[in-house]
Amino acid sequence: MTRFKIDTSSPVPAYKQVKNLFTHAIITGSLKEGDRLPPIRLLAKTLKLNPNTLSEVYYRLGKERLVQGRTGSSFVVKSETSIVNRLRSTLLEKEIKRFLKKAGDLGFRKEDIETITRRYLSHD
Repeated sequence: MTRFKIDTSSPVPAYKQVKNLFTHAIITGSLKEGDRLPPIRLLAKTLKLNPNTLSEVYYRLGKERLVQGRTGSSFVVKSETSIVNRLRSTLLEKEIKRFLKKAGDLGFRKEDIETITRRYLSHD
């Protein structure tokens, strides 16, 4: 079973933390097409969460077409490459925005950021 840890001190709700962890595992390939997700009740017990919370997570992952429910209440990773690539791009854009905001807060100008970024991109 994939190991997840919920940060109880985080302002991010538990269901969102779990959903983000599953999404990250899928887009990075830690969870692959056809892998089974842990049963809701077992995961709820492990994470000390209400099973309804995890039902919501699985439902939302299904709506995003990252997992598919099977007969008997099991869920498997079932994601199209285009969906995973879109999520990967969205995650990268979010991280770049965060980086650019932090660089701006530190007083870097656009030209400084471009120069430093080019230097790192040119070192394969």
